[in-house]
Amino acid sequence: MDVSIGSKTDLGTRENNEDAVLVVQPRNGELGAQAVLIVADGMGGRAYGEDASSTAVRTIRATLGSLLAPGAAKPPYGDALAAAIRRANSDVYELARTKSGQKGMGTTCVAAVIADDSATIAHVGDSRAYLLRDGLLRRLTEDHSYVHDQIKSGNLSDHDARQSRFRHVITKAIGIDPTVEPDIKTHKLCEGDTLLLCTDGLSNIVDEAGMIQIMSRARTAQEAIDYLVDAAKRGGSKDNISGALARIGVAEPDGLAATATGEQMHGSLTLERPAEAATIVDTGLGEDAKAGEASPRRVVAPVVGGAVIGALICSLVLAAVGWLHPFYVAPRPHKAVYSAAAVDYAKLSYGKPQVLLLDDVLPDLLAGGDAGVVVANARTGKLMCINAAGQIHEAGQIEPRPASSLEGRRFIASDAQGNVYITNAGEAMIRLYTADGKYIKCIGQGQIQQPASLWVARPGDIYVIDGGRLTVIRALPNGDSAGGKR
Repeated sequence: MDVSIGSKTDLGTRENNEDAVLVVQPRNGELGAQAVLIVADGMGGRAYGEDASSTAVRTIRATLGSLLAPGAAKPPYGDALAAAIRRANSDVYELARTKSGQKGMGTTCVAAVIADDSATIAHVGDSRAYLLRDGLLRRLTEDHSYVHDQIKSGNLSDHDARQSRFRHVITKAIGIDPTVEPDIKTHKLCEGDTLLLCTDGLSNIVDEAGMIQIMSRARTAQEAIDYLVDAAKRGGSKDNISGALARIGVAEPDGLAATATGEQMHGSLTLERPAEAATIVDTGLGEDAKAGEASPRRVVAPVVGGAVIGALICSLVLAAVGWLHPFYVAPRPHKAVYSAAAVDYAKLSYGKPQVLLLDDVLPDLLAGGDAGVVVANARTGKLMCINAAGQIHEAGQIEPRPASSLEGRRFIASDAQGNVYITNAGEAMIRLYTADGKYIKCIGQGQIQQPASLWVARPGDIYVIDGGRLTVIRALPNGDSAGGKR
């Protein structure tokens, strides 16, 4: 079974790297596997997170190389991964104990060995593994985190967990305690499957609908992970963004497959090249906290008895939208049904605009309704209806045409209460008025550049074609992170 792999890491908005990523595609029987993927997310601030994640990845790689070497009495892959993570835990724990000021540093880790038509996954912390099969995405790991424990106990919804101020608190990590036991599972693979390993800098921003759309439409494994990381970055991730991806039984298109040989490295992670080295190895580091600052992620005891979560952020209300495209960045649709009367549109504040599509669409064609939104591809002229499930259906065809000049043009939309929204490409903002013409405020000032067609969804999310790209400005009913200015 063919396996193609890719990896990528990005600083995001941080100044130093605390992630480490390694992908290995062995040859000549090395490791007795078709691919090995390792993703680690360090914590501790300054260089400590970097030390923790890079040490863990080095140790896991070296231990697997020893246990699974050609001619060795190979243990089961799950046992080999467990042993490698235990050894990594010892190395990181000892490093923290012996180096001044590094007490408390640690790292999450998720690792996979692909062999014998199966993927054996080991993980510690909140870095995740996902499997995409036949258009359905399944999470293969359960976060070792406080909010996940609250979700399992029924005290917190998955949607609210994304907003919780405790979402960075994890309950298990490599290097924090003298010993650690990873979760180990083996999953059967089929041709056409895609396996994704990633840090929370990606999974906290790109929801499962977005992951499906990106991985389904990317031409290569490397292109898929490039788009995923880019989507998280454009979606406003404030963390390092890293991932490794493997496509199973899918031949890479001619001219697009990875061609590098040997062990390629970037960032500060260095690995010794073994005999008969990997045909493709891409390694790198990301980060989690600014230099000189402590990481926001902290490890707490596995059982937090009687803890009371403070006031939870109100649910981010989502409109019917989605987009089956590699560049999609959209939050998870919410199941709640809202009525227009439940929201005072005039008092809403807004988050930062999020680009949903990197492809150009015609700036003067945008329509919306309960079924979703419709835009027109500026290059092909295809009309695309995007529904609440994130699926796209071609709704027709118009004659492809160049975008007309927006100079001096105004576009108007209204919400369910009759308030009027007006864009002017020269003003780079959206002006909001009451139905009787009274000015309320401007929206997106300093955050959008060339707004054109727009549509206001219930209860207040604004979809606007800004600079030829479909963009959403999410409404925040509770006033958090206000993006509008009065």
